[in-house]
Amino acid sequence: MYSGIYINKSIQRTKKARKYLYKRCIRLFPALIIVILFSVFVLGPLLTTFKISDYFINKTTFLYLLNILLIPIHNLPGVFTSNCYNPTVNGALWTLPIEFICYIVLLLFWLTSNKSCKIKLKYLNVIALFINLILLIIAMLYGNDLIISAIRAIVFFFIGTCLYDFAKYIKLHFVGLIIVFVCLIISFIMRLANFAIILFFPYFILCLTFLFPKIKNFKLFNISYEMYLLGFPIQQTLVHFWGGQMPILINFTLALPIDIILGFIVYKISNIIISKLRK
Repeated sequence: MYSGIYINKSIQRTKKARKYLYKRCIRLFPALIIVILFSVFVLGPLLTTFKISDYFINKTTFLYLLNILLIPIHNLPGVFTSNCYNPTVNGALWTLPIEFICYIVLLLFWLTSNKSCKIKLKYLNVIALFINLILLIIAMLYGNDLIISAIRAIVFFFIGTCLYDFAKYIKLHFVGLIIVFVCLIISFIMRLANFAIILFFPYFILCLTFLFPKIKNFKLFNISYEMYLLGFPIQQTLVHFWGGQMPILINFTLALPIDIILGFIVYKISNIIISKLRK
């Protein structure tokens, strides 16, 4: 959702297709490249059950590098094979191709709205949201979990773009925050979480962010993308050393500070790379 808000804000303020794409790429790829290279050449050799020589001659090892090109490859040879959550090294990476496609679609919408005085960007965003909501409902009735997750990610992106386009009509109140929070709890109890997340969660998050300035200015937002990239392999590594199974609460408690530290390091390295690219 936040991605849709900030990407829409970016394209409307940048007003140049090339500059927009450049900004998206330098935000997306430096951190991704660092995490993929670390996974292949550090994490993999340390944790694989293969001999190091066998690990590096296995074609799957180098196929994993395709994640840099946003082609999801989930496994490394002999890594996390005994984990209860399956041997996926970084389950978060599957969302990045969808995210990038949304960037391109938004760019096409923006170009279309510039060429046509009759079609405004905000209306194209509304149409995209409406179509994907219909697809999401159909997927929930007939599709599998992967399709539902993919379409839901697109829906949240365009919820974000629409929230930015119609921000002046959205009123945030503490009473509204309490109401949607209660609605979320009731919905989860009634096992209607899939609908509640779409209906109530965006307003809930907006209220938390903008009604409480300290949350809005929280420094962790700067490294949220890096933490997202690192979170899954960190949790998988902890499960690995725990013996293949681990209580969720303990896993989260241990993973969070590690994620923050490594996320900050990757963020700083990415900024160094970006600054050199700009010279």
